[in-house]
Amino acid sequence: MAKTWLICLLVLLTACGLAIAYPQEYIDGEGNLRLENEYIAIFVNLGPENEGRFALDVTGGNPEHDGDNNKPLIYGHPRPWTSYTTVRIDGQNYVFGGETSQRAGRGGEYGEVTREPQVVDGEKIITETRMGDVVVTQELSFIESTTTGFPDTAQIRYNVTNEGNVEKRIGLRVVLDTMLGPNDGAPFRVRDQEVLQDRVLIRDDIPEYWQAFDSLEEPVVMAQGDLRGPELTPPDEVYMTNWGSLADGVWDFNFRPGREFYREGEFELDSAIALYWTPEWLAPGETRSYVTSYGLAGIDIVPGLLSVGLSAPARVIFDDFTQSFQVMAYMQNNLDVTARDVEVALDLPAGYEVIEGSQRYTRVGELEAGGRMQFAWQVAPSGDLIDPEMLNIQVRADASNTDGTRATRQVEVLPPAALELHLEGPSDFSFIHHAMQPNPFPVYGRVINTGGSPAYGVQAVLALPPGLSLVRPDQEHLELGILDPEEVVEFRWLVRSHGRPGEIPMAMEVSSRNTRDNSVVEILDIPEWPQGVYLKWDDPERLKPGRVATALVVLGNLGDGVDFEFDLEYPADLLKPVYISRGQLMVSGEDLLEFTRPEFDPDSGVITGFAGDLMGKDYGSGVLARIHFLVRDIGEGTLELKNVKVSDIYGAPFDLGIGDLQFNIE
Repeated sequence: MAKTWLICLLVLLTACGLAIAYPQEYIDGEGNLRLENEYIAIFVNLGPENEGRFALDVTGGNPEHDGDNNKPLIYGHPRPWTSYTTVRIDGQNYVFGGETSQRAGRGGEYGEVTREPQVVDGEKIITETRMGDVVVTQELSFIESTTTGFPDTAQIRYNVTNEGNVEKRIGLRVVLDTMLGPNDGAPFRVRDQEVLQDRVLIRDDIPEYWQAFDSLEEPVVMAQGDLRGPELTPPDEVYMTNWGSLADGVWDFNFRPGREFYREGEFELDSAIALYWTPEWLAPGETRSYVTSYGLAGIDIVPGLLSVGLSAPARVIFDDFTQSFQVMAYMQNNLDVTARDVEVALDLPAGYEVIEGSQRYTRVGELEAGGRMQFAWQVAPSGDLIDPEMLNIQVRADASNTDGTRATRQVEVLPPAALELHLEGPSDFSFIHHAMQPNPFPVYGRVINTGGSPAYGVQAVLALPPGLSLVRPDQEHLELGILDPEEVVEFRWLVRSHGRPGEIPMAMEVSSRNTRDNSVVEILDIPEWPQGVYLKWDDPERLKPGRVATALVVLGNLGDGVDFEFDLEYPADLLKPVYISRGQLMVSGEDLLEFTRPEFDPDSGVITGFAGDLMGKDYGSGVLARIHFLVRDIGEGTLELKNVKVSDIYGAPFDLGIGDLQFNIE
C-alpha cells in the first residue's frame, strides 16, 4: 500500500513539474512535448528515461488522401524510445539524450542532458546533451517535402561541437523505427527495387530519396526519407534491416544480407533504417552538422486493374550542383489473372532525356496476379539549361488483356540561386590629434539572392591583409543561413587600421551549398600616418573629476622593427596615475612583445622608464602604452613626452615629431 502511494505521488509531482516547465499547449495527452502543423506532428520524450528521443505522427497528412490521418510515421506511443541516435567519440558509443532501461540503446554510454527538450519560437524542438568535451544539439523542425511541396516533413539536425583542447574523431548514427500506420514492417522502395531483406547502400549508391508504403491499392501512409539535397548531409552508409538488430547494437549490429525484416529474436516483421556518418576528426572549437529528413511522400496513384504510382520532385533546380532529378514509378497487377504483354513507358517533354536507370520503354511481358514492379529514372535536360517552366511527366502501363493506366505528374523547374555581393568601407580618412579618424571603422557587407530559388547554407567571410584587423568580438566568419529569392541580408564588421598606408585591399568571400563561391574586393585608401610619437585621450568625455581617463602613447609610421624609450610628465595636482598597460602595438598574434612597465610615485608628476622592442612587427604604427589616470580636479594642464629615443633595427635614431597633449578639465 505504501509503495502504491509513493508511485502515485511521484506521478503527480512529475505531472506538476511538466505543467510548470513547459507551455501546456505543447504537451500532449501522454506527457510528450509535441509540435504539429496541419500535416504531421513531431513529439519528443520528456524523460527522465529516454529523454530527447522522438517520433512522428501524421495529423492531416496528404490533402488528397484521408486514409493517413492520425497515423504514425515513426513508432512512438505512448512515449518515444525505439528510435535513437548514437554519437561515436574516439571509438566510444554514446547514446543521445537520457538513459534507458529498455532494449533500444541499453548497451551504450550516456552523457548529461544539459538542455531539456523545449520548443523554440514555436518552430523547432531542441535538446542538448554533453558527452565529456563534446556537446550535441538535436533540432527537429518542419520543412517542405521534395515530392509533395508541403511542410509535411521533419528535418532532423544534429550540431556537434568539440569544446575540448584536442581534436576528437566523431561519427553519428541515426536509427528511425519506421511505422506506416498499422504496418510496422513495410518494405523500403529504393530506385527500381522493393527492399524486403537486409541491405546496405554505400556512398555513390545512395539515392536522392527512398520511399515506403504497403500497397498501391489502398496505401495507408506513404513515407519518404531524403538523403541528398542542398539542405542535407548525405550519409556515408544506409542500412535497411529489422529494428531488433539496431536496438541491440548501438553502433555495430547483427547485419545479414538476404535476411527478412523479422525482429531479431522474435517473429514479427519490424523494418527500420539506420543512417551512418563515418567518424572524422573534429578540431577544438569546431562544430559539424548532420542533417537528414523524413516525412510524407508525394506519389500520384491512379487505381485500375493495373494500378500505377508516379513520384518526382515537386520542384527542381538545375545548377552547377544538381543537373538531374529522380523519377520513380510503381505498378501493381490487381487482376485475378496474369497480365500479359505488359509494357511500361515514360513520356518526357521535348528537351529532356533519361541519363540513368530504367529504360524509357520497357517490355515486362507477364505480371502475375498481385505482382508488383517499380522503375526509376534519372532525368536531365538534353541540351542547354532551359528557362523556367512546368514539366509534364507521364508513365503509361499497358497489357493485352486489360485496360491501360496513365499517371501524370507536374514538375516545376525553377531558376537557380544567384548571389550578388557588396562590400563597402569608409571613403575618406582624416587625422585629429595625430590619430586617424575613423579608427576603428565599420565595414558593411550585403548579399542579395537575385536568383529564382533559395540559396542554402550561405556563409560570408571577411579577409583582411596585414595592417588591418577585426575588432573583437566580431568574427570573420558569418553564418547567414538560407536566402530566399530577392532576399537581402546586411551585416557589419568593425575593423582597425594599424597604420600601414596606401591602397589596402580587403575581400568578402561568400559561399553556399548550391551556388559557386564568389568574392568581392574593396580598396581602402589609408593615408600616411604622421611620423612621430604622440599623445591622445582614449575617451575625452571621461576627463572629469572623480573618473578614470586613459592617455594613449601613439607611435606613427616608423616602419619595421623599433626600439623605444621615453618618460612622461603630468600635472600631479590634476591627475593621479593608477595603472599602466601595454598598447595593442606591443602584441603580435598571441605573443607579448618586450615592454617595460615603469614604476611610479603617483604624486611625483613624472613617470620614467618606459621602454620596449617592436622587433617582429611588420609595421610601426599604433598604441605603445596606455596610462590610466584618476582625474583629481578641474583646470588646464599638459601631458609631455620627455627623453624620447626611437631607433630602427640597425640602431639608427629616427628624427621624430613629438606631440604633447594640452587639455582642460571642467
